[in-house]
Amino acid sequence: MILSGDDFVEVMTSLVSRVTPDLEYLIGGMLRDGHPPGTIKLSEREMYDRLQRLSMERHPGVVENPDAIAEMQRLSEKFGAPPQTPVLPPRPRGM
Repeated sequence: MILSGDDFVEVMTSLVSRVTPDLEYLIGGMLRDGHPPGTIKLSEREMYDRLQRLSMERHPGVVENPDAIAEMQRLSEKFGAPPQTPVLPPRPRGM
């Protein structure tokens, strides 16, 4: 049987309407503790320390991400401004 036109639209609409609630249920279950499975929840202090380190290393995921910048500002108000010390480059291997 070949599906085309209205038949195809009808089948796709039926599939989407049956799959969407199941998908939303599964995603909701995976995120019920507030973070994705396989990750660990960091305390605010741990998150601040991590964002501070990545910011000092000029990691693009922090310095170019508006959400990360806003979170860093919020945590800076709570824990104090990060120090302005430069990060030394990593030592070459074998030394």
